[in-house]
Amino acid sequence: MPPGAALRDCCGPVVDGERLADTAEVLMRSRYTAYAVGNGDHLFRTWHPRTRTDDAAPDPRVRWTGLDVLDVVPGGAGDAEGVVEFRAHWVSDDDGPQRRGQLHERSRFARRAGRWVYVQAE
Repeated sequence: MPPGAALRDCCGPVVDGERLADTAEVLMRSRYTAYAVGNGDHLFRTWHPRTRTDDAAPDPRVRWTGLDVLDVVPGGAGDAEGVVEFRAHWVSDDDGPQRRGQLHERSRFARRAGRWVYVQAE
């Protein structure tokens, strides 16, 4: 998806449960979007039950401002596993001065019952 793609043209249907992610990268982008729009239900549903936390709600003090996909290793429509490396940019407006940062992660994904799920960071 090109940078700045409209939500309905990119990840909205996946986040809303209208369609499944067909690749690990699409699922990773939908999870970033869920963090950005505060959709903890999507995060919970797409997290492998063996590794997910009890509370998948995004921190409301963090505003996600951009995503760069750096690498995708397998994770295609016909694969069982994949890795997506990304950099997600954020701004925090908690009780002090505004802070900016980025999360750089290589995330592992797997197919479970035909659906892509996030497993964990490498």
